[in-house]
Amino acid sequence: MVYTLLSKRTQVRRTNNVLKLLSIYMINCGTLNLVSTVCCLVLLVKYPGSEIYAPFFFIMTRLNFS
Repeated sequence: MVYTLLSKRTQVRRTNNVLKLLSIYMINCGTLNLVSTVCCLVLLVKYPGSEIYAPFFFIMTRLNFS
C-alpha cells in the first residue's frame, strides 16, 4: 500500500506531503502492530499455561482498529 501511495505522487507539493505523511503513519502503525503481535506470540509459546501474554493481546486488539 505504501508503494501504491508513493507511486501516485503528482507535481503538487501539498498532495505529495499528504501522501508522504500517510505512508509514514501506515509504517508506524504496522510496526507497532508487529511488535505487539510478536511479543504476544513469544510469551504464549514460552509460557503456555499462564496468561502473561494477555496485556499484549489487549494492546494488539486496540492497535488493529487504529
